[in-house]
Amino acid sequence: AYDTQAKQASVDERPVPLSAREAQLLELLMRRADKVVPKSSVEDQLFGLDDDFGSNAVEVYVHRLRKRLQDGQAAVTITTVRGVGYVLTASASSASAAACSRGSSCSRPGCCAWRPW
Repeated sequence: AYDTQAKQASVDERPVPLSAREAQLLELLMRRADKVVPKSSVEDQLFGLDDDFGSNAVEVYVHRLRKRLQDGQAAVTITTVRGVGYVLTASASSASAAACSRGSSCSRPGCCAWRPW
């Protein structure tokens, strides 16, 4: 689950520790789940226009987020679309079993606590 208000992720009620930028990246990918998010959009969201960042900074944050999600046994995958960007996908069984914190069935990215895992 990802709580967009508290900026906290969890898998089976266990917290997944994320840095502020990792949380931003996860939220961005979740809001556009199953769609390619261009690398330029990720750069803009994570670093803005004023921030100075290295040429491989996005790759580093994607790698770190993948590792944290894998360590937390989240049923999601972040795939690199070479030359374009990144896609977050959830397994079909976990996405259909998702529920928002209001208790209703929900698979809408951007919901109060969309749970792709």
